[in-house]
Amino acid sequence: MSHDTETITIVDLRQPGWPDGAHVLVIPRLHVSQVDALSDEVAAGLMKAVVRAAYVVRAEFNPAGISVWQSNGEAAGQEVQHVHMHVLTRRRGDGLLRVYPSAPAKPSRQERAALADRLRASL
Repeated sequence: MSHDTETITIVDLRQPGWPDGAHVLVIPRLHVSQVDALSDEVAAGLMKAVVRAAYVVRAEFNPAGISVWQSNGEAAGQEVQHVHMHVLTRRRGDGLLRVYPSAPAKPSRQERAALADRLRASL
């Protein structure tokens, strides 16, 4: 589909919205298996290409929505051990990518603040 010096964008084999939508993958040329191992430069180039791909997909299909995601590890559904971003057109009620199968926990404001402090300390 397209490429630049840092990324390549291809049409995925699986097209759940076919023929009225698109599912594309944006892949960094540098092999990295987990998103948190990307350098700032590669991550910035990857996201720039994702924005470009989403723009093109929206212009071509004018979908009701677009999902952008990246999975890390088997538990998250990572099938290929190379970072890649998905850009997928969406229709209302399409049943794809259900994030929460049931209502998730809603910790108190104080608990969320403690979590934020814990994460911030690791930056």
